[in-house]
Amino acid sequence: MRLLIDECLSTALVAVARECGYSVDHVSYLGLAGYQDRSLIPVIEAGDYCFVTNNRLDFLRLYGRQSLHNGLIVIVPNTHRRAQIELFGRVLDALSDGLDLINHVLEIEADGRITYAPLP
Repeated sequence: MRLLIDECLSTALVAVARECGYSVDHVSYLGLAGYQDRSLIPVIEAGDYCFVTNNRLDFLRLYGRQSLHNGLIVIVPNTHRRAQIELFGRVLDALSDGLDLINHVLEIEADGRITYAPLP
């Protein structure tokens, strides 16, 4: 699984994912910081990425229009770097259990509660 992390999340998440064996990029590293959300969709599709963001509403709407996607991961709270790292680590643990994110969204709340649902 390839991950693309949104600019609204810390670049420190890249190292966390790599340590777990994931191929991962960050929007900022690709020179896409400041791009409109809808402009990222073609990049996400072309790169065969599962997208990681905390911009829940916009990306639920955008992904809801797609018939096929590689998944969306939402770190729901807008929180500091250390909490992002902790929550993302829990997400990666959940993924190691074999969850298939194709056409699904995985969301993690501040309390660590994870939800997994079809999208669209």
